[in-house]
Amino acid sequence: MPLVNYWGFGYTPEKRTIGDIDSLIVDSLLQYIGFTYVAYNNTELVKDQAGVQLDFSAIAKGYAVDELGRLLESRGVPDYMVEIGGEVRARGKNEKGEFWNLGINLPNEDAALEDLIATVRLPNLSLATSGNYRNYYEIEGVKYSHTINPFTGFPERNNLLSASIFLKIV
Repeated sequence: MPLVNYWGFGYTPEKRTIGDIDSLIVDSLLQYIGFTYVAYNNTELVKDQAGVQLDFSAIAKGYAVDELGRLLESRGVPDYMVEIGGEVRARGKNEKGEFWNLGINLPNEDAALEDLIATVRLPNLSLATSGNYRNYYEIEGVKYSHTINPFTGFPERNNLLSASIFLKIV
């Protein structure tokens, strides 16, 4: 979380300019990154240093769709699709009696939401898609994406724009 905030993708609204980036600050924030600084003792989460913060944005939506799916199942709902911010859980079939179909957005910053790269069937599957083509900012021709490398402290720079993960619901 400290690095996510530093780069302007967390709960602090400030964005960095090229001139504002201080590699010494980035290096100093690295001391607060990693699960080795956090312990769970069966009743509470304990952190070693005050500057350690956890960022659950990467897993919170997936956890929420799983819990909502389980709630629907516990209430006897056999067919559903739950979606929160790109995280999906689908069980059973839709009103046409077909497995749920879902489109994956074209990983291009100029693509409209209806521009798809693929349509996938979800026979009792969860799907999580994340991409660097929507959540980024550009300063002086350099793009900074929300994917922060925890080893370097800098936004990840590569050609991978999107990834989708499928998980079987058991």
